[in-house]
Amino acid sequence: MTRVCFDTASNYFHDFRDGYLNSPEQAREQFRGKSFRFRAATAFVHETGQSFDFENHEGLFAFLVKADEIITFNGRTCDLIVLESLIGEDSAKSLWQKPHHDLKGWRGQSLENSVSQFPDLKRSYSLLRETRYEELSFIKDDFIRRELAGTYRDAKCTLELFRLYLGHGKSEFTFR
Repeated sequence: MTRVCFDTASNYFHDFRDGYLNSPEQAREQFRGKSFRFRAATAFVHETGQSFDFENHEGLFAFLVKADEIITFNGRTCDLIVLESLIGEDSAKSLWQKPHHDLKGWRGQSLENSVSQFPDLKRSYSLLRETRYEELSFIKDDFIRRELAGTYRDAKCTLELFRLYLGHGKSEFTFR
């Protein structure tokens, strides 16, 4: 079994003062008719810890299609909605049919709040982005470099949260 944890950077924006989006249907309705721009993504293979960076949505989609399961934080109402809008609903069905562990709501509504409940993760959260930014010095486009550093941090922290989630024997944030 291959589990893939990923995070995207795009122009998606939902002001949470307007309330939380709790389902893909709510997110689709909220953003109907809007177009998204994909900026970057990072994916981690759960079994190996290996990471992959993407600067286009086609590459990310091809990678996710090969996964048996998907892991995200807020992916059901953000990352997959963005990807679906770019590849089309028919193509996205292959992703929605996979078991999906969306950890939004387990230990918090934001990734940063969830991570802050675990001291080791909290310490690494702020450092990961800076460290990854330096590692990506070969990328000349500073905007993309920053976006990839952010998706790396978020995907890595989500993967670590997922490991803790499994360790607690939880399954209420797994959707099939």
